[in-house]
Amino acid sequence: ASTDGVRVKGVDNLLVRFSRCCKPLPGDDIVGYVTRGRGVSIHRSDCPNVRGAEDERLLTVQWEDREGQAYPVELVIKAWDRKGLLQEIMTVLGEARANILAIKGSGIGDGSAQVNLTVEVQGVEHLNSITDRLRQVSSIMEVKRRSSGGGSENAGSNSKGKQRRSKG
Repeated sequence: ASTDGVRVKGVDNLLVRFSRCCKPLPGDDIVGYVTRGRGVSIHRSDCPNVRGAEDERLLTVQWEDREGQAYPVELVIKAWDRKGLLQEIMTVLGEARANILAIKGSGIGDGSAQVNLTVEVQGVEHLNSITDRLRQVSSIMEVKRRSSGGGSENAGSNSKGKQRRSKG
């Protein structure tokens, strides 16, 4: 069966939905989990919610090529706070043609800031391109993709800014 850009091998007419916990993107390794009454939930293979699941409830699934489909992904950016930082982040996202669904930023108090973003991407390659570009912005220390359970997985970090800047 094929639905929402995912092919479930050997099964037709299944309700397929993407899990909210790990938010899989095209290019991620994925697995289907047969839920009770809600069809098949698509998870990233490394999602803690499917680790240890009964084998008979797991299905082999794969991505299909779907041009133009956008998927939401949450990013956490940690940076040294400075004037123009948010503008530079927005410029990177605009140049990458990533639609911004939500943004929240705040100063931490130690001179750093955290920006939480939800952006639409076409898949893992698009996401990697965006995170690579963001890491080139001066003062950004870290860019992470938020994963299940509210935690984050490192989408790479920028060696610039690792050392605490001196004040004065």
